[in-house]
Order: sequence, then C-alpha cells, then structure tokens
Amino acid sequence: MMCMWRVDFYTMETEKLVNMFISFYPDKEKEMRDLYEFEKNPPSSKEEILAMFDSFGKWLMEQDKRVFNS
Repeated sequence: MMCMWRVDFYTMETEKLVNMFISFYPDKEKEMRDLYEFEKNPPSSKEEILAMFDSFGKWLMEQDKRVFNS
C-alpha cells in the first residue's frame, strides 16, 4: 500500500508488487527480494523469519507511519 497509491494500477500479483516497491525503494531491493523468496519458499527456521521481521519489518512499519501519517 505504501506504493500502490502512487501508481495507476492495482494488482495482487506478488512479483509485480515487488517490482513496484523496488521502483520506489531501490535501496531495499535485497530485503524485498528476500521477502518474496520467503513467500515462495518459507524458511523452516523461526530465527530466520524473526531476523527478517526484526530488521526489514521495523523499517516497513516506520515507513508506513511516515507515508500514511504525514
């Protein structure tokens, strides 16, 4: 949602959403590609998932607040 309001289309196709996100946040490409890979092939390690949420998840929450509360 952080990006979709800036473009003229809506999709539920995950790969298109990933590419749209990266077009607005190119510095977060690695994290978004990792998250996309998690969707396709969920890790079995709880620690791996928690590490992703602890780093990228916190950033996403901060951005969400910045984008929608401004």
